[in-house]
Amino acid sequence: MKYIQKYLNQRCDNALELPDSDIYTELVVVMPAYDEDIDCILEVVRSLAYQNNATVKYAAYILINTHEKDSSQLVSDSISLYEKLNDRLEEFNNDNCHFHLYYKHYTVKKSGVGHARKSLMDLAFRYFNSRSSQGIIVNIDADTLVADNYVNAIVDHFKSNPISEAASIRYEHVIPDDGHPIIDYELHLRYFINMQRLIRLPYAYQTVGSAMAVRSHAYAKEGGMNKRQAGEDFYFLHKYTKNLTLTEINDTLVIPSSRKSGRVPFGTGKAVSDASKTGYSAMSYNYDSFIDIQKWMTQNLKVILDTTSKSFKYQPSSCEALNDFLIAINAESDLNSIVLNTNNQEIRYKSFFAWFNAFQLMKCLHYMRDNGFPDQPIDICVKRLSSAIDLGYSGSRKENLLRIREYDKVGYHREIDINDNQ
Repeated sequence: MKYIQKYLNQRCDNALELPDSDIYTELVVVMPAYDEDIDCILEVVRSLAYQNNATVKYAAYILINTHEKDSSQLVSDSISLYEKLNDRLEEFNNDNCHFHLYYKHYTVKKSGVGHARKSLMDLAFRYFNSRSSQGIIVNIDADTLVADNYVNAIVDHFKSNPISEAASIRYEHVIPDDGHPIIDYELHLRYFINMQRLIRLPYAYQTVGSAMAVRSHAYAKEGGMNKRQAGEDFYFLHKYTKNLTLTEINDTLVIPSSRKSGRVPFGTGKAVSDASKTGYSAMSYNYDSFIDIQKWMTQNLKVILDTTSKSFKYQPSSCEALNDFLIAINAESDLNSIVLNTNNQEIRYKSFFAWFNAFQLMKCLHYMRDNGFPDQPIDICVKRLSSAIDLGYSGSRKENLLRIREYDKVGYHREIDINDNQ
């Protein structure tokens, strides 16, 4: 396959040495670790090592990483962590699972979690390529535990879903107590995705860095992992939504920590840290902004998917803020091109959502937020969502989160349905 050789020659990170092992593995779990302590990492290692009746052989690559901007103390502590962890990992190796530890000091100033993930995922890709095989590359974080059927469930999912190139794995943050801010943050994440599902967007999947998996060939085909300092998971997984090859794994679980963190500029740790600030109020995207997007989308998809005509009469939005955004991104012209260039409904459907993709949606919501659709308190958002999907609403945020978690287990394995947006 030409794209594999192209990736190896042009984009692959060769900084880490292939593990010295004769054991064939079907799955590699990669774990970046930055400014961590040994007890936290060993908890994760135990959950990976002690899988219940694992039927496949798998490996875990752990990368202790530091960066040019780090203090000499942090670099020293990280090297010490590497040495201590190296002495312990052997005890967790077994017939099915082997651990491999690395340390890397990045000299690029803007290095971050994306760079570390890329080094590890490229290493896993090179491993599978060296064996002339296709395997599964799975991401986890150094503070994230996994269920005891984790490995089996991931392998079974890809075997049962041949069209799936990548997958988002079900997650549930640790909830230390009823009032913990992680409840608000996870409610925001689940509200955001469920609002996308409510208006039938085909790319409505969670993109959590510690809960994603990809086939090794598909990894190279889509250009591999990016080096972003944050949001790397969002940009990576949405590579697979344009052809509807991103799926969900709901019959296992990853359990991210709910601790504070300053490692990245946004995400779980940052959200929990922000919640401790004076005047903090948990907010999310305005419910009505999604509804206005749905109305506009429905009007235009009905015409776009009518392949009996090559003429396209664009329907502007009745919402001024949304309409201004659509004018700015040349919506009428771009959608007209989709209609003119094909008379195939499936291609038109994919083309529409390749144009109005997850990145475009985020830009649209942010524009609307700044122009008459301010963020709303998370309680209001969840209440309106719960009413729309007949979920029931409780005065307890934790209870609402538990209900949405249960609801999300059903999944959103999207098939192309050209009629459900009409």
